[in-house]
Amino acid sequence: MPRASSSDPCGGAPRFQTLVNHYRSDPSFSGQPSILTFFSGDAFNPSLESTITKGQHMVPFLNHVGTDVACVGVRSVYNIYYN
Repeated sequence: MPRASSSDPCGGAPRFQTLVNHYRSDPSFSGQPSILTFFSGDAFNPSLESTITKGQHMVPFLNHVGTDVACVGVRSVYNIYYN
């Protein structure tokens, strides 16, 4: 797996998916417990895209990556009650 450098962009769904796939399928991890994928919340806010899509763009990714545990973010709760 190539190492990230300071010139590489940070984050992003494709980079995260690549890392998850690596830990799930690389032979060097065979015999280890399966990884758990946690999502820390605010999946639906506050990105600029979410103001238009209301977070619908995140659902397919969270389902595809195989999220095991997710927290509800403060911004998501705020928008449920106040928008």
